[in-house]
Amino acid sequence: MGRHPVEEALKSDQRIEKIWIDKVIRGPFEREIRYACREKGIQLQVVPKEKLDYLVRRKAHQGIIALLSHVAYYNLDDVVQWYYEQGNVPKILVLENVEDIRNVGAIARSALWFGFETLVLPKKGAARINAAAIKSSAGALLTLKICKEESIANTIDSLKSQGLICLAADMDGQSLESLSLEKGQGVCLVMGSEGKGISRSVSEKVDNIVSIPGSGKMESLNVSVAAGILMHSLFKFMS
Repeated sequence: MGRHPVEEALKSDQRIEKIWIDKVIRGPFEREIRYACREKGIQLQVVPKEKLDYLVRRKAHQGIIALLSHVAYYNLDDVVQWYYEQGNVPKILVLENVEDIRNVGAIARSALWFGFETLVLPKKGAARINAAAIKSSAGALLTLKICKEESIANTIDSLKSQGLICLAADMDGQSLESLSLEKGQGVCLVMGSEGKGISRSVSEKVDNIVSIPGSGKMESLNVSVAAGILMHSLFKFMS
């Protein structure tokens, strides 16, 4: 917290999750922070002083606070290119609207086990990768390549243009076994939250909607369980 520490953190490329700035701050300093956040893809939130006081218990924050990240974030296009350069098949997991850190941790653990080494989260509306999430993932979140994207729908378009087949999980989908998947093709799997599911904009972009056959005696599966089952099925097919 404080103007100089935050400026230095931005210049030294420390991993910054988010910055809060007092809404009354104007002038060169505010413009410098706004420009740096835009260039580095850091979320900037303009808030009243009372919010800043609450975040740091009224310590001397000078109108600005930065939240440092526990993990490094990657550029998704660079990651996909890295897969191809290594001669590997991209397997990417996307979480949309999943806000429970325990679910994110459990999903990350399964993702690493089944070879989905890249995790994509939206910049807004996702669970924060904090110490609790890392603990629930058994450390998997420190190993996965994690990317944050402004628009999941646009991310699907980009991945499709790079040769990946994009699937999304929903109760009204078809089984994976009924799809004509090609071995050696990159795959992206989108999981939504138990409450909201996947958004319409994403469901309209993906190649197929998939679901998990069951007895129907429960309304749905926990998202971490569903993600594990689908990733296991894709792992068996692609191995």
